[in-house]
Amino acid sequence: MSKKLLERDVIATLLKDKEKVEAVRDIIKEEHFSAPHLKWAYGRLVDYVDKYATIPRVSYFKIELGKNKHIEKDEKSRWYKSIRDIYRKTLDTGAKEYVIEELTSFAKNQEVAKIIERGINHLDKGDWQEAIETLHATVEIQVRDKEFEIVNWLEGWEERQEERKECKLNPEKSKRINLPWPTANRAIGGGIGPGESMTIASLTNVGKSIALIVCGRRSFMDNKKVAHVVIEDTKEMVLQRYDSSILSIKYDSLKHYDFDKKTLLWLEDRIAKVRDIYGNNLRVIKTKAKKTSVITIYKALRKLEAEGFIPDVLIIDYADIMIPATKQEQYRLEQATVYWEVKSLAEEKNIPIITATQVGKEWLRKKAFVEGLSEAYDKGRILNVVLTLNQFDLASKDILLLVAKNRDGEKGQEIPLVSNFAKMRLEEKIA
Repeated sequence: MSKKLLERDVIATLLKDKEKVEAVRDIIKEEHFSAPHLKWAYGRLVDYVDKYATIPRVSYFKIELGKNKHIEKDEKSRWYKSIRDIYRKTLDTGAKEYVIEELTSFAKNQEVAKIIERGINHLDKGDWQEAIETLHATVEIQVRDKEFEIVNWLEGWEERQEERKECKLNPEKSKRINLPWPTANRAIGGGIGPGESMTIASLTNVGKSIALIVCGRRSFMDNKKVAHVVIEDTKEMVLQRYDSSILSIKYDSLKHYDFDKKTLLWLEDRIAKVRDIYGNNLRVIKTKAKKTSVITIYKALRKLEAEGFIPDVLIIDYADIMIPATKQEQYRLEQATVYWEVKSLAEEKNIPIITATQVGKEWLRKKAFVEGLSEAYDKGRILNVVLTLNQFDLASKDILLLVAKNRDGEKGQEIPLVSNFAKMRLEEKIA
């Protein structure tokens, strides 16, 4: 079967079967389709199923095409006609299974080909060490994962009960990472678990990076090992923010070394106690803007592991400004790919990942939902938890935290926060 016919048959199959869309959406990606209209149709289909848990009518594609300002009118007409014809196409049951299996295999082949191509590019530049590290890291993250795993439910019951009992009796041994806001922590089921990913979304200057610092501080003070990746800011700025947040001292006082003798003595005593109680469990990883991919982070984690430091949580400030390990044709697809790769990293390392993302400027003074995530709604679909920070009065310290998405429970909870950025704090408001 030709690639073009295969892709048409896959779309025809998925347009009849919601369960298959849910089964393959983490394996088959938009970039695996060569035809632009099928690539577009697949993306819209997955979005619709994720939002409404059902297959859309063909008129949905016509409406979505009408909204798209980047496609010419004549092109929209041709795309819709093709999608409508595919929508009407029927396949027997055997053919349906076959095309999904074949495209899944094709998707894996494409991923491997891209990995090899990247390695060859490094070799062409004479950087054999980078070629080896890139190939190894990418294979670990994207290819080594099993396509499926079969687990006997009853055989694992006793082990699961023992784990739950242990976490109940000794919460400090839990692998889940607590959020710094008690109500939000309870709302999402007691924190973020290994392999899960969460983002904190807001407009610029509302407090995304400070919220990540606050999350890192909470984990550190829970005696968890924290790795904090900083891409855009300087490492000095981030370290100083942690100084302020953990030691509870004003950021500007630290920045300008504005201390009297009494405060200096207090600080020395405080840092000694922190070192004694919590240990050396916080690492800041500084990477380069416009050059940081999931492979960069993976290599940094391998270096930490070689030194005996295995993080309990990874914080990335922030994924929106990362580049994809696999180059895409459109910025929107690049953004989605970055989040898929971050999710794969969380699963590969079996740790929670907390990052931040931007919301569109149209949400100024409005409550932002998952649909507000800028550039790529796919980000919201990929992540386990999405929290949004909302500031309705720009002069106020009041910020509303919204649980916009919670894959493992209820969503929609609103938690009032108050900012104290002088000490790098963002705390739940006490009623």
